[in-house]
Amino acid sequence: MDEVYISAVNLLKTIIGSGILYFPMLFGIYGPLAATLFTIVSGFFAIISLRLLTHMNRIWGDRKSTLSSMSLKTVPSLRIVIDICVFFKCWNVSSSYLIIAGHLLPKVIYSAFYVNVSSRWLLFLFLLLISPLTFFKKLKHLKYTSFLGVLSIVFVVSVSVAKLILHKEMLYGIKYVKPISKDWLKGLGTFIFACTCQQNIISIHNELNNQSKIKNVIYMSISTGIVLYILFGFCNWILFYNFLFDNVLQNYPDTTLTNIIRILYIIVLGVSYPLQINPCRTHLINCFKLNHSSLTTHILITVGLLSSTFFLAISGVELGEIYAFTGATASTFIALILPSLFYLSQRKIKDPIYTVFSFILLISGILVFSSAILKIIL
Repeated sequence: MDEVYISAVNLLKTIIGSGILYFPMLFGIYGPLAATLFTIVSGFFAIISLRLLTHMNRIWGDRKSTLSSMSLKTVPSLRIVIDICVFFKCWNVSSSYLIIAGHLLPKVIYSAFYVNVSSRWLLFLFLLLISPLTFFKKLKHLKYTSFLGVLSIVFVVSVSVAKLILHKEMLYGIKYVKPISKDWLKGLGTFIFACTCQQNIISIHNELNNQSKIKNVIYMSISTGIVLYILFGFCNWILFYNFLFDNVLQNYPDTTLTNIIRILYIIVLGVSYPLQINPCRTHLINCFKLNHSSLTTHILITVGLLSSTFFLAISGVELGEIYAFTGATASTFIALILPSLFYLSQRKIKDPIYTVFSFILLISGILVFSSAILKIIL
């Protein structure tokens, strides 16, 4: 497989994980017109952000760089903040994957064997099964699992589109525009969360033999992700309308097709989890200034991450809360604020267009972060 497609699949799989299941709820909160607009804008911001980061990485020419090492060349005082934010974001996303797996696994087992098994035990076994994948150090080693995950997501989205076509009468009488409410403040960060993949873009860029092709990787992955988000969100919002769960798969009736979808999405979660653990581990090691080449450190940190995400997943925390809070804080910092600060602070000759876009990202990031704080206060 061509390295561009491998990288695009890895980046797309980083983008689309558990967040897509919350998109029908976003369409319910914002209405399809506003939700589609915010999704496209978030994708546009993601493209700018990724282009800024890879542009600077190419100029510096360091194939061992990370977001943390890049900060040393621009804003050294933010290095620890960057490591904490990337760790926090990836840790929460990893936990959200396990939360969804905990919802789906008991239903799959019951439908197959008519036996009720504790979701905690099933989740523990699921984690044991996928744990070997989390110990890989390079993302390119996960190319086949990422490809399987993307195919599974495409199938799930295709089923949603087919179901809506079969029930197209549900399209009539639907209000496509909803009035602005204070709930909009809370959800803005979720759109940013959905397109956040900056934690892996430097690794993907460094692993490309021809780094000039990174533009193709970015455009392919972001545009595909946006289309899948909008299709899945719109179709399932129409199908279930005002009776949506945070995890829309919980709305699906118990049928053979639904069980196939559940199994496929469990596969998606299984191959997505290592893509989040990889940068999570890297930046946690940075936080404590440990040795990256130490096998003992690598193993202990990975086991610690597996254990902590498992315990958060079984704690009963709501998916929507994870998406909203993580999106408005860590994701906003990583996706909008950080790349703009990097570019504006670097001392090389600045491109006027990149400079304008950097200010747009910075201002947007501050507004999204402020909206989340305002929502908490209200």
